[in-house]
Amino acid sequence: MLTVSVSVPITTTNGTGASYLAKYVGQTIAFEIGFEDYGVALSESAGCGETLLYTAMATRTATGPTAADVTAEILDPLPGWELSLEVCDNATSSSVALVGAIDALNTSFGCGTVPDALQHRDSDGHPHFQTFTATRCNAIILDVSPAFSVGNPDFSMTISTGSAIP
Repeated sequence: MLTVSVSVPITTTNGTGASYLAKYVGQTIAFEIGFEDYGVALSESAGCGETLLYTAMATRTATGPTAADVTAEILDPLPGWELSLEVCDNATSSSVALVGAIDALNTSFGCGTVPDALQHRDSDGHPHFQTFTATRCNAIILDVSPAFSVGNPDFSMTISTGSAIP
């Protein structure tokens, strides 16, 4: 199983509507998303290759002082998640992103630094997941109805592979 571990100190807000997300400002949201039963989509474009894992029912576990609220308000409503790894000829264009979204709630955890060890693609042009920590990540959690978001423009997240992952 591939697991993504996220620990985000919430430092930013955007929007003026009232939202339950406001209570997370100044707190850390920590959770893991597990990809056990997943599909794979492969694509290529302009010097980049992408491997996308997607699941309709990820394992979702929150930890820390905000765990109960994060589980009820963010993880439980989002059973499906996607994880993409894009490796480009120009390494500064490579990225990794974790996304979970429904009509009422969107989350995006994107990172602009992929370690040098992952800056390669197979003979078909696609990257493969390995255990690594991505840095220069940007978190956005959006409560769609009042158009209010919380986030952090600079944190890291860890991708851990337990077995052969595409």
